[in-house]
Amino acid sequence: MVPYQKLETLSNPPSIILETVQVLQAKVNILAVAVLDQVEAWLQSVLGKVHEIAKHKATVQDADIQSKIHQTYETMQHWDPVASTLPDVVQRLVTLRDLHEQATQFGQVLMHLDTTQQEIVGALKANTMRLAEVQKTMKESLAVVEDNFVDIDARVKRLQK
Repeated sequence: MVPYQKLETLSNPPSIILETVQVLQAKVNILAVAVLDQVEAWLQSVLGKVHEIAKHKATVQDADIQSKIHQTYETMQHWDPVASTLPDVVQRLVTLRDLHEQATQFGQVLMHLDTTQQEIVGALKANTMRLAEVQKTMKESLAVVEDNFVDIDARVKRLQK
């Protein structure tokens, strides 16, 4: 019975084996010379298109780079007159800075002088008041001294009599 079953299996192969054989047959057909020639021609065509795209991309990139270079050059041309005046502007700014520093110092000195003047005015007022008091006191003292001289003269005259 065993030999009979083997024979039956060979005459009716299972569907999986048939499918596998068909897949293998398709793969073999792909490897056929005519199909390979077609695939190679197709690949050469694709490779040629890739080279064309690369050349076009390089051309576009070169044009973009040239455009950027031109824009940069135009910008530099625009700023060239400004660049030539830049040292003068810097010198003016340095001079202005020095002038501002001097003005600040002058302002500080002026504030100090104003403060000193106010102190002097205050001291003069105080001294004027003290002088007035001294003059008043001197008048009073002089009056007392004159009275004393008058009294002394009167005593001397009394003593002389």
